Amino acid sequence: METRHQFVWRFQVPDAAVQITRQVDGRPLPGTTAESSVFVGKSGAWSRRLTHAVGLWLKWSVRLIVLSPVLVIAAIWVGAIAVVPFVLAVASAALAFNLYFVIAAIRHLRERSHVRRLPFGRRGADLLGLFRDPESAIVGKVTRLAPAEDPLVWREVWTRGGVRPLRAAEGDDFAILPDDGSAPIVVRLEAPPILLGVPETDVDASALTASLRHAAGLTDERLYTLTLREGASVALFHDVSTEIPRLDHIELGGSIRRLGSRPDSPYRGSAQERGRLARSTDGAPLRIRLL
Repeated sequence: METRHQFVWRFQVPDAAVQITRQVDGRPLPGTTAESSVFVGKSGAWSRRLTHAVGLWLKWSVRLIVLSPVLVIAAIWVGAIAVVPFVLAVASAALAFNLYFVIAAIRHLRERSHVRRLPFGRRGADLLGLFRDPESAIVGKVTRLAPAEDPLVWREVWTRGGVRPLRAAEGDDFAILPDDGSAPIVVRLEAPPILLGVPETDVDASALTASLRHAAGLTDERLYTLTLREGASVALFHDVSTEIPRLDHIELGGSIRRLGSRPDSPYRGSAQERGRLARSTDGAPLRIRLL
């Protein structure tokens, strides 16, 4: 894999900030700190769900108490036993009331801190809801812009937890050949795209390149890994509107790149055809789903 770009995100979860270091086109750029990120959210998801459930319990218990006058009429026929449902409803409401405030207090304390959030589940689920508009996606196959023996185009890793939550990625710009035969899309990576797919869940840091391990400070951590390879089917969630005049003269970061210059390239169109450019930036990262 040719490594032209390299990014490391260190999540400072207590402050909901992200420290970002980057290398684009082989050149280190000044580090930045993002004050917020879609990958950082408040902790206490389970307490929010529990608070909601206990709140429903309390609401229905109170409604039963409101209906208690009906039991007065029922007592004429069934006797004092009609009071039992009323007593149970009052006890239930009292228990739910106290439990609700205990859980609400715990929730308040937990939501003062933040946690890193993964965009994918172990089975490729969209945990952050970033891929909910499939009708706008462009489906196609990944292809490299440069000759390489390794079919790997892009690699992204996430630490599995611990005291140093981070995200790291490396690789090169690439292209997507749409299945519908429309103009190829050249993907320019000035910031890492958001990948969604089924991750490898137990990858050792030793499997990464030495430069990425050094940049991220990884030693023997176990990682979640997502990769883009030559020929992989993907769905690109992005509005592609920028046109490339010629596919044999693509200027990316001061270098001239070409699509279809390799003998084994899957692109069979003319190099002088027009293409499209999709740019991944900090403010508008590309969203790519592995199919």
